[in-house]
Amino acid sequence: MKRVVFILMLLPLFATCQKLQGTIHFLDGTSISGTVKVASGDIKYWASPDAKPDTYDYTGATSVTMTTKNGEQVRFEYVYFDFQKKPILLKVEMEGYLTLYSDSSSYYTGAGVGMGFQSSSTYYLKKRGEKLGQWFICYGYIPKIQLPKVIDKYFNDCKVIQEKYHNWEFKKKDFREIVNYYNQNCAPKE
Repeated sequence: MKRVVFILMLLPLFATCQKLQGTIHFLDGTSISGTVKVASGDIKYWASPDAKPDTYDYTGATSVTMTTKNGEQVRFEYVYFDFQKKPILLKVEMEGYLTLYSDSSSYYTGAGVGMGFQSSSTYYLKKRGEKLGQWFICYGYIPKIQLPKVIDKYFNDCKVIQEKYHNWEFKKKDFREIVNYYNQNCAPKE
């Protein structure tokens, strides 16, 4: 049973560490296609199977779109936050006026009591046209920013979401529904 749990915790890590066909998009509006991989906040690119990889980060690239082995499109974007100087390369979960991003990690906690593998999934938000993203929710550790504060501040332009959250119609587990509701009912019409 422990092996199954261990493998399940590492699946998000394996999904982002595979070499896949994809396109890297650059700050100057250009792009290149080929074999790519997301690893440690960087994007690796192979011009040919036997070539050494080129590494791109936020100083040159904005995003990467990859096609998984089952044909699914997966996109990662660099997103800036006020709590650190460098942007984070995050997976796009839901795209719209309000975009939902995720970052998953698994790590070993060391020897002694409480040792073993831990995993966490953190979700972020960013409204179109805003420079900085916003922490939303996480699973696996206790954040410094609490979800009720995020709901009250970040969704101050959608009182219905605030009411539904404070009346327990929306709960933490409904984070995808909250983003979808915002995009359908509260986002500015373009």
